[in-house]
Amino acid sequence: YIPAVNLKCVDNIPAGMYACTFMDRDYHLTPIPINSDELFIFSDSYQESILSEIKQFWNKKELYKKYNLCHKRGILLEGGPGTGKSSLITQVIQHIIELNGVVFIVRNANEFQFLPIVLKSIFRKIEPERPVITIIEDVDKLIENLGSDQILLDFMDGKQSINNHLVIFTSNNTSELSDALLRPSRIDLRYRLDNPNDNVRREYFQYKGISDDKIDEYVQLTKNLSIADLKEVFIATIILNKSIDQVVKDIKNPLQKRDYLTQSLKITGF
Repeated sequence: YIPAVNLKCVDNIPAGMYACTFMDRDYHLTPIPINSDELFIFSDSYQESILSEIKQFWNKKELYKKYNLCHKRGILLEGGPGTGKSSLITQVIQHIIELNGVVFIVRNANEFQFLPIVLKSIFRKIEPERPVITIIEDVDKLIENLGSDQILLDFMDGKQSINNHLVIFTSNNTSELSDALLRPSRIDLRYRLDNPNDNVRREYFQYKGISDDKIDEYVQLTKNLSIADLKEVFIATIILNKSIDQVVKDIKNPLQKRDYLTQSLKITGF
């Protein structure tokens, strides 16, 4: 257990990732561990270009100031589950911590409702120039739980927006997001993360140590699978010693497996 940081008792926040909480009638920052599992950059993917864009943003602080612009940016990462959004975010988090920055992660609607108050009224008084990143995963679900996106709109481009601030959203489904949120100055950049191509899949399995005589088979059979699926293929075949043909078949046809379990074991609720 790591005790939360009481914001009224500090004049400096250690670099790291935090969640904003409210307890004992006061605001606190709860340190959140960083999951570095599966952390690597492929040579033929979106990761490097997005990281480059973010690094460039931090280097343009004085230019924003020169033109009387609020130094802020909103980035949306969209794509299906397992396409690498969380891995990319971890790399961004590590980058900002290396710059002695602070990351806030929003895990639910309650934490988000506290965050604008903490950032604007408390944190910026303690740390007026500190680089800050806010991570909001599954923003579509957050808006649904909030009941509307009005607080989010103010947070991005309104009375609650702050300087030296990068906000990264993720979403598996952007069809429900409003045009008001998706417009520039709220969401400035959108990146679509798709399943890895042949080159990326080859690099992944090489990174995992698959032997040269099996690489081609792994690359061919895993076409159209996500990064998360590739991890399962590796675990199931190398660690659990299963057939790659059967593993890929089970991944691509999960409902058949569920039907089989339901019928043979008479399990209900699937």
